Amino acid sequence: ALTTAMAAPLLALGLTDLIDTHFNLSISLSQKSGKLLAQILSSYKHGSRPVSLLGYGLGARVIWYCLQELKDQKLNNIILDVYLMGCPVSEGLEEWRKIKGVVRGRIVNG
Repeated sequence: ALTTAMAAPLLALGLTDLIDTHFNLSISLSQKSGKLLAQILSSYKHGSRPVSLLGYGLGARVIWYCLQELKDQKLNNIILDVYLMGCPVSEGLEEWRKIKGVVRGRIVNG
């Protein structure tokens, strides 16, 4: 009886490890994707006009890392506006100010 009572909670704990592993992998891939996006944008294959970026969830995190990479490369004329929806980033005000230097227009974090 005790084994049966413990089976469901143990199964739930096992599933949380699986979910946590996939989320951590997604976080890591979003950082790599952001750097790749910055590299593509800095090559100006999109032309010479500035671009607006819109992302939701981990897509917003990709944009965040893209902006950090552009800031590190001191490329300030590529991004016009940025719209981040449900961005899983917890950075301080100073880091947001640094990122703002890369964007010509507005950064909306909703």
